[in-house]
Amino acid sequence: MKIVVFGDEKRVGALLDDMIVDLNKANAALPSGLEAFISAGAQAIAAAQGAIAKADRSALIDPCQRQAARALGGQAAGHGGW
Repeated sequence: MKIVVFGDEKRVGALLDDMIVDLNKANAALPSGLEAFISAGAQAIAAAQGAIAKADRSALIDPCQRQAARALGGQAAGHGGW
């Protein structure tokens, strides 16, 4: 799982193949901001993995926003890479 930041609001998502799952839309208990997501630590990672598995179409990001996706520091942060 690679964590990305996307859109003007700099929301947290997970890169899944060629799509981004908006983690907060997939699971409202997950923070939408990167700093809060990182602060939540391993619990956020576990919840994100569950959210990805259960995500419906409403949590998938449209192609325009996908093009704007970027990771913190220019690299995607993978699980365990913090």
